[in-house]
Amino acid sequence: MGPSYRASNPEGVKAWLELEHRAVTGNRPGQKPANEVTWARLRLLLVPTLLIAGDVDLVQPPALMRLFRRNIPNSELVVVPEAGHSIYWERPDVFNSAVLDFVGRHSR
Repeated sequence: MGPSYRASNPEGVKAWLELEHRAVTGNRPGQKPANEVTWARLRLLLVPTLLIAGDVDLVQPPALMRLFRRNIPNSELVVVPEAGHSIYWERPDVFNSAVLDFVGRHSR
């Protein structure tokens, strides 16, 4: 979570931390990926792709997401102000609007 959210919404931070704690059910060694993801493979994507980054995301910062944007054809990047990595939680209004707009423009 970004610093603005942490400072302005202590109850939201508490609720998110409780959910995060319950979601971890033991050792998290990670799952072996089914596919090797490379820039070359990403450049072959044929579907519209929405990338969303919080402007203070430390996990996938906007600079990294711009690199993905340049390497994924037909992709769009939305950078959400005042948000960290949990944009859906910190700024659900902006997150939902971006996703619904994207899906609406790319639905058949």
